[in-house]
Amino acid sequence: ADGGRSCQEANEENHGWLTPEEDENIVAYCIELTARGFPLTHETLKFHVDTILHACLGSAFPLQKGVGKNWT
Repeated sequence: ADGGRSCQEANEENHGWLTPEEDENIVAYCIELTARGFPLTHETLKFHVDTILHACLGSAFPLQKGVGKNWT
């Protein structure tokens, strides 16, 4: 599209709470948890991501809503 934003740009602007490096760290964390035999649910993953983002972004991150129910 001429002059428009790409899907990736729109997603990053509206939902890009995590940097690519943070994305990789979250994936590595998930792999480590499952390798150690700890179950990983959508709820557990969302809790950890919400906690990390709140610690990094403070009040700029809407902790009550978090990353949203469809994030995982």
